Amino acid sequence: MDKAMSKLKKTRDKGERQRLRQDMKSLRKELVQREQTAIKQILKKADVVLATMTGASADGPLKLLDDKHFDLGVIDECSQAIEAACWIPLLKVPRCILAGDHLQLPPTILSNEAAKSGLEMTLMERVLGLYDNQIMRMLTTQYRMNRVIMQWSSDQLYDGKLVAHPSVSDHLLRDIPGITDNEETSEPLLLIDTAGCEMYELDLPEEISKGNEGEADIVATHVEKLISYGLKQDDIAVIAPYNLQVELLRLRLSSNYPKVEVKSVDGFQGREKEAVVISLVRSNPKGEVGFLAEKRRINVAITRARRHLMVVCDSETVGHDNFLKSLVEYMTCNGEVQTAHQYIEDGVVNAKLLRPDHLSDLLSVKITTQKGQKGQKDQGAKPKQKQKQNEKPAPRGQLKGHGDNEVSKRTVERDEAILLKKTQEYQEHLDKFVKDPSQEIMEFPASLNSYDRLIIHELSEKLGLVHVSRGIDKERHLVVSKPGIKFVEEKDLSEKQQTKEQEEIPTSTHLGEIKSQRETIPTNNDKLICQHCSKDVIRANYSLHEIHCARRQKEATQSASSVKNRKESAKNRPENQKKPPTSTKNMKTNAEKEVIAKLQNVDPDDFDALIASTKELDSKCNFTKCKVKTLTLGHTCEFCQRRFCLNHSMAEVHGCGDAVKAHARATIIKEGVLYRGSGVPSKLPDAKQKALLQKKMDKKRTEMEADRQKKKKSK
Repeated sequence: MDKAMSKLKKTRDKGERQRLRQDMKSLRKELVQREQTAIKQILKKADVVLATMTGASADGPLKLLDDKHFDLGVIDECSQAIEAACWIPLLKVPRCILAGDHLQLPPTILSNEAAKSGLEMTLMERVLGLYDNQIMRMLTTQYRMNRVIMQWSSDQLYDGKLVAHPSVSDHLLRDIPGITDNEETSEPLLLIDTAGCEMYELDLPEEISKGNEGEADIVATHVEKLISYGLKQDDIAVIAPYNLQVELLRLRLSSNYPKVEVKSVDGFQGREKEAVVISLVRSNPKGEVGFLAEKRRINVAITRARRHLMVVCDSETVGHDNFLKSLVEYMTCNGEVQTAHQYIEDGVVNAKLLRPDHLSDLLSVKITTQKGQKGQKDQGAKPKQKQKQNEKPAPRGQLKGHGDNEVSKRTVERDEAILLKKTQEYQEHLDKFVKDPSQEIMEFPASLNSYDRLIIHELSEKLGLVHVSRGIDKERHLVVSKPGIKFVEEKDLSEKQQTKEQEEIPTSTHLGEIKSQRETIPTNNDKLICQHCSKDVIRANYSLHEIHCARRQKEATQSASSVKNRKESAKNRPENQKKPPTSTKNMKTNAEKEVIAKLQNVDPDDFDALIASTKELDSKCNFTKCKVKTLTLGHTCEFCQRRFCLNHSMAEVHGCGDAVKAHARATIIKEGVLYRGSGVPSKLPDAKQKALLQKKMDKKRTEMEADRQKKKKSK
């Protein structure tokens, strides 16, 4: 065939070319026949033939064999195939074996209508529904999971028949060489409960996937711990039932740990890892769990782990589903349980706000629309709104309908006990400070977290003490003083701030006047009245407030004097040096003046003349000194409602540029979307154009290489 093709390219004779084409056709037919003969011989000699469902159809290689050639057909993972696909190979065999697990994920059906009509039922489910245990044989020994991880699925779905092989029955992470032996590597089950932590899922429309940023932060922290204990990245899997949660987890893990697999439940079907971390995502006051209620999906997620399984969930929300409630209760009884409060206190949750771009845009638009709706609904009801702000929300453990869950009750009671103990401890310290007359200032250590500082702020406010946070970052601490004590000293200010204050306040005599006037200012409940702005200021903050007011007055006087000087210079400037009006605003005002002048020349009592002059103005371009007729071709501006010719129809040309900009800004603010042309134009080439240019360049390069080779051969 190659020789005939080369001859066909070289010859110029028509008869010879026709003969060569006929030879090519016969050779191709012979090639196809030989291929089919070879395939038929190979298939007949083979004891076992492997094929896909569609590969076993009449259009595939099996059409070369007789219909009764096979004695037995085995369909592996039959529960993941639709029934129609299974019948393609089954029509070629007298007997069949269906292998699979009908309690794991079914095939994906895109059409809801087809699924409801019966397409979602697999052949395995149909056969088991008809004959049940008469034809079923169950493999009871599993070679993957620790028996503690396995037992819940066995009890809930497989009637307790599953048995762990002795080689995997008790294996843990600590048994892997190089892994640190500690509490977390010695436990096969770990449950982190977010109940009572207000770690809710993102409030998004129903058609958009679900996400929970707090759970994503906890999962990322636990993965970092496992890697620090010596576990390889390849041995860790992170599973989430929602695609948005998968995106949030990848943003937190992929940059530092690229080999850690983060996928949805569907992506891990048939896979296994030494350690599996699962985020169940759902956390809401209504107790909605969505498709987490699908038992097969949860079964697949749980049974992917070999030695260690960690689940992050809100026990109150998932407790509304009996199947998930049984999982939480099992892990509480047979594993280690931690509360998410520990991660919040460590500053792990919401330490960095990592979101996909499309999610940030969606949330920002939704917040602005909600604010606008609230402003319209709540007009005239501001006093009630203030009362609601002062009320503290009840703990999540006390919500109606959540009393069934004993686990969540215990966590909430423990958190309330810790909070009460801390409050009592700080209350005792502050009471001693108030009673001790020799003590005027009390400083708390910088080791306190933000929640502890909030408690101290609230207690100090109740006792009427002055409370201020001082320091930056890790050195930030809380200082409490009695009323009337000035604890913000000049030594705490930096040298730069002191030099700025000396430059901004002109003379020391001014400060002397301020000090003398300060002594005569009346007090009201340890507060002083500022002589500049007449506001009540705490005595401890009075000196800084006074300096700020003096600076503002100085800036105001300077700006007023500069404006006055500009006006005087403009008046004194000669007429010939004044700049002519070139802006679009001036163009607009000049055109309007011309129109008014033409209409004033008409007698106001002559109505017909007034209409005729108006028609004449509308028939011509309204741009200054333009006399083009606009009856046939013209454009009416939507901002000034005047008619212009095509040359002056653009709003920026005839003086409505500012109105166009304002309209564009209002549209962007209202819709929250940047349209093409509203930002900086992209200088990158179009993808299609780039691909076309690349194709042309490759073609040109090959032609030039061919020319070079021809020249070399000719030499």
